[in-house]
Amino acid sequence: PAYPIILVPQAPSSLINIHNVKDLLEKGVFKTREEKKKEKAKVEERVSVVHEEGGHNYHYKVVDNPRDIAPDQWDRVVAVFVQGPEWQFREYHLDSYRPRGADGKVIQPQKPGSVGNMLAKTCGFHVTYAKEPLHDNIPKWKLTVLPVHKADRHSDYMVMNKFWDTLRSQGRLISQQKAKFNVPARA
Repeated sequence: PAYPIILVPQAPSSLINIHNVKDLLEKGVFKTREEKKKEKAKVEERVSVVHEEGGHNYHYKVVDNPRDIAPDQWDRVVAVFVQGPEWQFREYHLDSYRPRGADGKVIQPQKPGSVGNMLAKTCGFHVTYAKEPLHDNIPKWKLTVLPVHKADRHSDYMVMNKFWDTLRSQGRLISQQKAKFNVPARA
């Protein structure tokens, strides 16, 4: 099946990563990388997030290395977690996000794709600690900021809901794109 992809940063400094994204997006619980290490949580080779939509469970593939996404798979990216620095995108296949006309053809073939184009065609998210200053790039890009509190874990559930509500409002849920993903629902 052609599962949709959620892309998370690889950098150890990122608040959201392959180690903690599943807890946040499935259970509404944020744990730092350090907390996950203390738990001696097994690092899964393949991570997927399961989300219930309309009484069915759907799987979203989580990737932290953009090189693991083939050029023809970039159209399956539905969400991108952004740290802030542009170096995060140096391995991204941004040419998949060149501006296109109504006929689907690239408008300006000589122009490379951009972070802005990618974020316009996916849902961009930035996880930050509440009340901490944002990286300078964050306000420039089309992103949904997901603030987590350092000590207040009961608000994590709202962060999870905001993530899924944003995907829903942008038409990025599997249930809204069944023909594109051709993914079986599991009850």
